[in-house]
Amino acid sequence: MGSIVTGNSTDVRATLAGMGVSFVVIDGIVDPTDPLLSRIRSVPGLAEVGDTSAGWLWRVGPLNG
Repeated sequence: MGSIVTGNSTDVRATLAGMGVSFVVIDGIVDPTDPLLSRIRSVPGLAEVGDTSAGWLWRVGPLNG
């Protein structure tokens, strides 16, 4: 699962779906220019929802699309 935080170009949808994960949230990011956000934004299969009260949120895309 290191591919999410390293910004690896590996599509993570199948792995996350296999674990029953539909959303990914990162808590504690207050700066929208944080390098971690840039790395996660480059991961195929994650759709950024944005900053929420729970943290920065991404939706795991469907496997068939």
